[in-house]
Amino acid sequence: MPKDSPGDWNQALMELGATVCTPDSPSCGVCPLSKECVAFKKGLQDRLPLPEARRAPVPVRWTCLWIERDGKLLIWKRSEKERLLKNLWCLPEAQRVSAQPGRRLGAVSHSITHHALTVELHVASMEKDARCRRKRAGFPPARPRPPGLLALAQASAHRRRKTLDRFP
Repeated sequence: MPKDSPGDWNQALMELGATVCTPDSPSCGVCPLSKECVAFKKGLQDRLPLPEARRAPVPVRWTCLWIERDGKLLIWKRSEKERLLKNLWCLPEAQRVSAQPGRRLGAVSHSITHHALTVELHVASMEKDARCRRKRAGFPPARPRPPGLLALAQASAHRRRKTLDRFP
């Protein structure tokens, strides 16, 4: 590896792997490294890399709430300590606010790495004096909501297949 340009060397190896030494059909005849390649020397190039065992999906179920007050929609920012979707603004999870889920509006399933996430969306309401259990939550100032705003502001798991703008 050249000491003055290790990044170029790394990029060249990645390009070689993406275009010549592909897992499905390696082109060893045009590879400049085939003379040094252990897999080619042993005739294993068609059987490598070995597929990794996939992790069993971990089911994750959330119930999110659509809570409006005076024309404003309650949103909250996930903590940086969250397991999934850190620091993203989302609709509140039912377990994190003082409100009971009501009518079900829909559900979305999405995979994040090995997590099988299912999010149900329910209408809910909060008493006027009820507070969120989280500091970074609230009803942003009421403004006309442009079409597609929620699809842009939500994590993809919240907007997958169904856009939340379809709901009241």
